[in-house]
Amino acid sequence: PAYTNIAADDQEAGNTVFISLATLTRSAWVAIHEDEGGKPATILGARYFPAGKTAGSVELLRSTIPGNLYYAVIHEDNGDREFDFRMDEPIQDPFGNLMKASFKTLPSAG
Repeated sequence: PAYTNIAADDQEAGNTVFISLATLTRSAWVAIHEDEGGKPATILGARYFPAGKTAGSVELLRSTIPGNLYYAVIHEDNGDREFDFRMDEPIQDPFGNLMKASFKTLPSAG
């Protein structure tokens, strides 16, 4: 399936990540991953997004940290609409790249 686009702008650290655009051919999960050596690692939270063009917030289990790099990664839904990172695989483009957007959290003031 051609999942076309995901975008997240640099934003304040906190318990929520705002996805500025998710263009999906099928409903799917958007999971927020911490960065580890330039690759998505631990998942902080996920939200089910409907097919089409949408935007919205992903609630996190643990806050993001100011000045860090994160990834919003599109994950397939296995049909149960319950997020399970072992079952709901990250989606790749035809070249094997993850369908993701990277963003930074803004440094804390002071």
